[in-house]
Amino acid sequence: SGRRAELSVTAWAPGVVRFRFGPVEKHWPESSEMLVQTRPSPGPDVRISEETHELETESLRVRITENPWGVEVRDRTGRLLQRSHVSGPLKIHFPLHQLGFQQRKSDGLQRVFAAFDLWPDEALFGLGEKFGPLNKRGQRVVSWDTDTTNCSTDRTYKNVPLLLSSRGYGLFLHDSHRIEYELGSWSFTATSFAVENDGLEWFFLYGPAFKTILRRYADLTGHAPVPPLWTFGLWMSRFGYKNRAELEKIAAELRARRIPADVLHLDPFWLKPGHACDLEWDERAFPNPDEMLRELAEQGFKVCLWEQPYVPAGTEMFREGDEKGYFAKDEQGRTLLIPDFEEKDTGIVDFTNPEAVRWYHEKHRRLLRRGAAVFKTDMGEAVPREAVFADGRTGAELHNLYPLLYNRAVWEAVAERWNGRGVVWGRSGYAGSQRYPVQWGGDSFTTFEEMAAVLRGGLSYGLSGVPFWSQDIGGFQGNKPDPELYIRWAQWGLFNSHSRCHGVQPREPWEYGEEAERIFRKFDELRYRFLPTLWAAAYEASELGLPIMRPLVLEFQDDPTTWHIETEYLFGPWILVVPVLERGGHVRFYLPRGRWLDFWTGKLLKGPSWHERQVPLEEMPLFLRDGALLPKAPLAQFVGEKRWEPLELELFVTSESSWTLRDEEGQPQRVSVHVQDGHAEIHWQPHPPAVELLWRGPVELRHVSLNGEEFAVQEDTLPSGERVFRAEVSSGESES
Repeated sequence: SGRRAELSVTAWAPGVVRFRFGPVEKHWPESSEMLVQTRPSPGPDVRISEETHELETESLRVRITENPWGVEVRDRTGRLLQRSHVSGPLKIHFPLHQLGFQQRKSDGLQRVFAAFDLWPDEALFGLGEKFGPLNKRGQRVVSWDTDTTNCSTDRTYKNVPLLLSSRGYGLFLHDSHRIEYELGSWSFTATSFAVENDGLEWFFLYGPAFKTILRRYADLTGHAPVPPLWTFGLWMSRFGYKNRAELEKIAAELRARRIPADVLHLDPFWLKPGHACDLEWDERAFPNPDEMLRELAEQGFKVCLWEQPYVPAGTEMFREGDEKGYFAKDEQGRTLLIPDFEEKDTGIVDFTNPEAVRWYHEKHRRLLRRGAAVFKTDMGEAVPREAVFADGRTGAELHNLYPLLYNRAVWEAVAERWNGRGVVWGRSGYAGSQRYPVQWGGDSFTTFEEMAAVLRGGLSYGLSGVPFWSQDIGGFQGNKPDPELYIRWAQWGLFNSHSRCHGVQPREPWEYGEEAERIFRKFDELRYRFLPTLWAAAYEASELGLPIMRPLVLEFQDDPTTWHIETEYLFGPWILVVPVLERGGHVRFYLPRGRWLDFWTGKLLKGPSWHERQVPLEEMPLFLRDGALLPKAPLAQFVGEKRWEPLELELFVTSESSWTLRDEEGQPQRVSVHVQDGHAEIHWQPHPPAVELLWRGPVELRHVSLNGEEFAVQEDTLPSGERVFRAEVSSGESES
């Protein structure tokens, strides 16, 4: 076309470089909803050479090359990290050129594309909640949020344009238009992408550790806040509880059967038929909802209400929103109507309109004042390209971004209720959605194969910068799961950051027989006892941008074996979880380097090593990593029923370890442990509570000191036959 393009390179932050490529005359927005760090703060050690087109920071050297045209990035040692791809086959609709424009003659659609060398041993991760292989090399990926209706295809509810490379860098494409990636799938030697826009902005995030990349991504797009403590308890749900009597019966059964739970969820049946979603109670099915919510709260239950951001035509809420211009428009300026899951015409709430956001806030505040605790923010993936929003953007730009705006609006209203700690139960997402937790995995089918796909989706989402994630224990749709599938799903589902039973059929454990109920209770009680461990991991995740469910590659990145492991994970830093994903109980799993303690038997294993087992139904393999500091609470039926007193600290430490624990209010408690010659020296700051120590592993413990004070040690034997050491310790210090 003869248009001139410009490539600019900016040292954005330590270890972060921003690239912009587009027409010389292009106006770049100052910020976007995806970013929280909107201005560069590169640090002092930045040098620029206009003669050689080089930029050098404290950790990176970037050079724009003219012949051949492209970009190369090296670390400070000179190691090549990334280089524009300059050779290989051409694909007419997806050029493998270094950096350029494409305009389709048929409709004028513009795309910006780029390609980089793909090294022979390079592995790629991220790009959102993807249900296929965790390593994305060899895949074609489309970034366009979709109501997938399953969890077993390449479509997804939650795209995140963050790509991690095993060479030690990440690429964040700061764009919400449709993106198409070819990751060694068209050309085996190139990583390439095309964005449906007239310019492209991307951030190069240097690690080399993935943990460093995720922290830098969180600094750029926002750290996930820690949700309220009660959200980490069990959520019980189905599609759905259809009246007050049914909901109250479930609450009574949970308490009578001693199955710890904190949240009861109501799917669309809390609304009047045909009114999904006008945010008005159906008081024929749920008479006097204020009284119902108050009585459930007295039993320790919070209630979650379903919603979608589409308002049915014919309702009072639609009439009000239509009159005030609170819905997205068509190209003629009329309210745009789309069919919802019930095939009813609905208006799309326009969250780019500040007045519409305030209107939506108030609708939720009213429900929160009446006793609701949280909302399931379903849907959000259906914005059509032709939609026009109040700020002038169209669906082509806002389709992927709409879930972020939708969940933000609801999260903000809920945060007002819980003293700044917001939470939603969202299905859709995009870059920045980690700021509005929690998201869940969507509408899975009830098969072992799809259960494994859901696990891959959660691990992929965690490697895309999202700490908090859950899914439907038991699967959502299809035939009712048999007891074996239900139990196996529950075992690892109770080791997610958040845990919810949900499905088309009943998902309460007693619906699957006495054995299933007993095993479910065992793992549910284990979750509630480990809540202090999960709570500490949640704060760590928030501060560092790490997922609660950590793929092995995140903790053992220098072990290439972990690049291909997607059927096990670390729950926080200490507990290795091996889900049983095959009928019959067979598992094959990998233990990375170091010492590992079998949680059930106390047997010591060493890695790196592969193992195979036949696992009885009442167990799921769990291993403690050397250094484990696991605070445990007294068993309670719901969060807040009992204080965490006394706290039990379960340890597997053969040399030294440290971690920051959190009390129930979230205040930090730094614990460090050093073991030598049978003596354990523990430092606990600032104020150690009364603590019962349970010491596991090969150490022959004879003495324990806490902040310099000695305490007696007693040998004990667990029911499994494992020998352990116990000590009851407390500090003479007291809070003033």
